Amino acid sequence: DDKEVMMNDTVKLGIVENAFNLKGEKIIIETSKVPLKNKEGKAIGVLGIFNDITEKDKLQKDLEHASKLYQIISQINKLLVNLKSRDKFFQDICYIITSIGGFKLAWIGMVEEDKRHIVSFSGESAEYLKGIQITVDETEYGSGPTGYSIKNNERYICNDFHNDISTIPWRERAKEFGIYSSAVFPIRNKGIAVGALTVYENVPEYFQEKEITSLEEIVVTIELGMEMLDQQLANKIANNKVKQLASIIQQSKSFVGIISAKDQSFMYLNNALKEAYEFTPDEDITKYKLTDFRNADDIELIKNTIFPSVKSIGMWTGEGSIISKSGKVVPIMQNVIPLKDDEGNIEFFSTTALDITEIKEKEKELKKITSELRSLSHYLVSVKEKERKLIAKEIHDELGQNLTGLKMGISWLIKHIEDDKEKIINKLNEVNEIAVSTVNTSRKLYNSIYPQMLEEVGLIDTIRWHSKNYNNGENMSVKIFSNVNEEFLFTTKHDLCLTLFRIYQESFTNILRYANATEVTIKIVVEDNFVSMVIQDNGIGFDSSRVDRRLHHGLLGMRERVNALEGNLDISSQIGQGTTISVSIGINEDIENPISW
Repeated sequence: DDKEVMMNDTVKLGIVENAFNLKGEKIIIETSKVPLKNKEGKAIGVLGIFNDITEKDKLQKDLEHASKLYQIISQINKLLVNLKSRDKFFQDICYIITSIGGFKLAWIGMVEEDKRHIVSFSGESAEYLKGIQITVDETEYGSGPTGYSIKNNERYICNDFHNDISTIPWRERAKEFGIYSSAVFPIRNKGIAVGALTVYENVPEYFQEKEITSLEEIVVTIELGMEMLDQQLANKIANNKVKQLASIIQQSKSFVGIISAKDQSFMYLNNALKEAYEFTPDEDITKYKLTDFRNADDIELIKNTIFPSVKSIGMWTGEGSIISKSGKVVPIMQNVIPLKDDEGNIEFFSTTALDITEIKEKEKELKKITSELRSLSHYLVSVKEKERKLIAKEIHDELGQNLTGLKMGISWLIKHIEDDKEKIINKLNEVNEIAVSTVNTSRKLYNSIYPQMLEEVGLIDTIRWHSKNYNNGENMSVKIFSNVNEEFLFTTKHDLCLTLFRIYQESFTNILRYANATEVTIKIVVEDNFVSMVIQDNGIGFDSSRVDRRLHHGLLGMRERVNALEGNLDISSQIGQGTTISVSIGINEDIENPISW
């Protein structure tokens, strides 16, 4: 170099990194060499100038390193502007740390079932991660730098990876990939460690105050990004729920509306309420007011009760009504609450209501049924008293008379026991006739109170006996058809038989009183676990619309008896075309060996 400087008459500059001072310390020097010339201009030597720039070089490198750390933080902060997913966010962070910061390897892991799940990584030694096991349990794999950092929720700086006791399970593999120091920082969610950022370098004692501070700032950015992503997800879920709720409200069959507290104009009506008011889907509802669709009583209720209640206790619940454009009145059950502005002033009133038209109709029907049942109860009491009076009269007139005749006949026989045999026989025949008449009268009386014959001969024969004995000699033909197994039906379904007999009894009584019929057909059939009875006459019939005026209580009594057994009763009649009464009741048991017609 000296000869070159002398020959070329130039200044030679350079930096020597492998230089040592007099103390034997390694230094970096900056050199410059200048040729020395005599009076004739001939080079006769070289002047060498040496400057120790060790501190300057260190400062320069520190500035470059600091600039890299700043660039890392700056680039990572920019990621917050356009967050899309957690995985991409983590991957971008690891890439920036290794590509811009020059770190050997960086990875982010999250805790999953007591294990460390690697989410993202970047760096030239990425293969190192494929052969290691890291956990957060109490085993040796959970006691290393990463496990310690997460379990204790604090950073772990390992500047001598090959001599740190906690790194034994990974030491040999770390040597293979040139890892000599590491730094682990917990990633927190609401103060709890849920993962960690781990960074490796290929020289010991690498992670000092500046590196640690920079990496901690990166972790803060990671935590902020996670929080923002969680908030984005929460907002997305909330928005979806709001959309779902809006759709549900819009399509709900309930009435939902919002009116202005200032002038009571409509602000929002869901589809059901629009239909109730008879608005078109696209009609401007804001030009209408609540009072446009209320009667005077409801307007008074709103003014004096609903609004004061909402303002004082925050809600009102009760009944009201709305009136459609065409004047149709719809009764409603509604709930009204206030919607306030930021200053606490009521800005809107919100109402949720139900159409209770069907409920009101059922209430009317219930009142009607209740009235009918009261009337039926009164009628039954009246009938019972009439029956008692009739029974008392028959006991007095017929039974009393017959018993008196029996007594007199027996007294005569006692006095004339020695008389002519023919006279005795004639008198005994008279007494016998009185006894038979007494028995028949007694049977008629107790069967009118309770059909004891049901237990003796069954439903069909009881009906047959009753129709024969109560026909009163009228020129009326009664035909009875049945396939019922009497023994089975009566022994298992006593209440059913009694109900069928009472319906027959009421129907036959009505036929005798009002129908003027010459023919009555009674069919009792068991089929498909149902017993049905049809009573048909060819009488004068009646107007079914006027049935309440003549046969109200009898028909109501029949209906209630059938309803009690969850059966069906149908009565059809036309003037001049007779009457048909049909009853069908389930028996829920199989009928074996039904009797043929």
